[in-house]
Amino acid sequence: MSEARINAKFKLWRAASEADYAALILSITNNLVDFNPKLDEPNASPPLGATLTKAQDLLKGALSLVSEDPKASYERIKRAVALMRKASAATSL
Repeated sequence: MSEARINAKFKLWRAASEADYAALILSITNNLVDFNPKLDEPNASPPLGATLTKAQDLLKGALSLVSEDPKASYERIKRAVALMRKASAATSL
């Protein structure tokens, strides 16, 4: 178990946790507490890089929508968090 791999897994966990916290704040400030977006992702496991790129794109999109459409922004953040957690779980130590 290399230190670099552990460090990468920790950074991925931390990014997912921080994005999830941002979703919580967005949810509370925009009265989205009862909104549970559908997070269905295909069962196929794309390469780690593709998964993280998709998560990054979702977060960029969420940032651009946060003022105009908080609900869509929240949904994108939650989808990105799900992808990051899936990638973290797939990353073996």
